[in-house]
Amino acid sequence: MARLAEGPRSRQYTWYSYVRFVIVALTIAMLLVGACMLYRAISDSLQAEKNLHATLFTICLVEQFVHESGRWPESWRELERMSFPNDAPSPLNGEPSLIRIGGSHGYDWPSQSRYLQGRVTIDFGVNPDTIINQDSMEFEAIKPNGPCYDYSVYGFVSSLQETLKLAELRLAD
Repeated sequence: MARLAEGPRSRQYTWYSYVRFVIVALTIAMLLVGACMLYRAISDSLQAEKNLHATLFTICLVEQFVHESGRWPESWRELERMSFPNDAPSPLNGEPSLIRIGGSHGYDWPSQSRYLQGRVTIDFGVNPDTIINQDSMEFEAIKPNGPCYDYSVYGFVSSLQETLKLAELRLAD
């Protein structure tokens, strides 16, 4: 008789064990998925920050080139021949500098050209008039490779556009 009384109880115990196992497994699975999502978000955020700084540096670099040569660059190699001081990361017209948005750029130019090429794309075939006449929010002549925070809000694109306008005026004279 004692055995008959234990039968349903043991089945009930087995049922509760099964439900508990499923709940624990689902909880662990949700924690793992959450951890993966958190890792991905942090990783993308770090990449976006690195791409932001590389893009801003490249815009400043191209602006310096346009200021010195009076034209849009034709290649990375042409940019590499230009010196760009590490202690002067600000746009030519005195607008916001990289120092104001998080420290000096930290790139040793031109030795880190390959690194920047991996993070930033420059359209060397773009018509400078297109850049001058477009809204800074539509600017794509220099753009990041991969995730990036909005770089058009810092004033570097507008500064580059102004420098291109001045270069065009100098060529017209």
